[in-house]
Amino acid sequence: MTFAKVGPSGGFAYAGKLGSAQLNQLDYDHSVAVDGSVAGDTLHGVLLMTSAAQIAASNADNIIATAAGAITTGATGGIKSIVVAGITTTHAGGIAPQVAAGITDGGIATGIQATIADGIDAGVAKGIQSNVADGISGNALGAIQADAAGGLRSAVAGGIQLAGGATDWVTFATAKARANTVRVPAPRALASGWALIGACQALQGPATSQVQYVPLDFLHHGATLSALYFNFAVTDPHSGGIGSMTMPAVALYRFNNSIFGSPGLATAQYLASSGSSGYQSFLNPGSGSAWYNGGGNQQYEYVCSMNNVIDTTTYCYVAAIVDEYGTGSVAGSNLYGSLMPYYTAIPNMAFP
Repeated sequence: MTFAKVGPSGGFAYAGKLGSAQLNQLDYDHSVAVDGSVAGDTLHGVLLMTSAAQIAASNADNIIATAAGAITTGATGGIKSIVVAGITTTHAGGIAPQVAAGITDGGIATGIQATIADGIDAGVAKGIQSNVADGISGNALGAIQADAAGGLRSAVAGGIQLAGGATDWVTFATAKARANTVRVPAPRALASGWALIGACQALQGPATSQVQYVPLDFLHHGATLSALYFNFAVTDPHSGGIGSMTMPAVALYRFNNSIFGSPGLATAQYLASSGSSGYQSFLNPGSGSAWYNGGGNQQYEYVCSMNNVIDTTTYCYVAAIVDEYGTGSVAGSNLYGSLMPYYTAIPNMAFP
């Protein structure tokens, strides 16, 4: 819509007359003019502004986006805030940049703020950029959310930082499950008959009932440990049979960090309710050759059913291993090489 003068270039002369064409033009212009009254109006075309033109929104909610993408920008810095919370939205996706850096913070802290979930939605990589500390802040759960790969991205070291104090960890909306394999940690001391052998320093069993304790300092704080897998190999074919042999057994327990020595072991809390005093025995496969398994790697699952939410601030965690012993056992046959903790609920990235 374009308005044009209906009169002569120098203006109407005294007692000048309006012709029908001029009156018709005024009538049409009036019909398509923007109504500035409280009744409001609807725009049907594009408004182009010169460098001197402005839309001055001097009151709260002067400009409201009520549909996804209602306010878009097609140029870098096309939407810019120069005051704290200068750009806000009350609709998910109400402000949506379509190009990289389509929304910038204007160079001030908290220049862009979201106070509702999905309040700021970057539909393209680098759609929202901040060039100052605290340039983008979210004051509600899910206030800043990326729905596309690269929607939130840091291109510099330290670009994303946690500043909420000692317990401010990266936290997952849904707890994660994870299993990772680690070498059997070196014991603080080797029990009688036990040995560390090979480049990987696997624990070699003595074929006695001597318990070997192994510290578990790598467990994930705050996670739920559902199982601990013991990876081992049997290096002797046990040709004499294993019918009456006592199979290896393992246990996992915790004790309070403030208690050491015998009192600590006496008050140990096992992580499994099954088995004997927290110990679970390996299954006897019935024959020496089956137990040998060609010397290949085998695995035993220790199921954790209690006391298994890891709390490294309060407790130390220890695994106990008893090797095979008795009739048919072979000293030095069994190698315990690695452990695999299986977590079913990791809430955050708290360090061990």
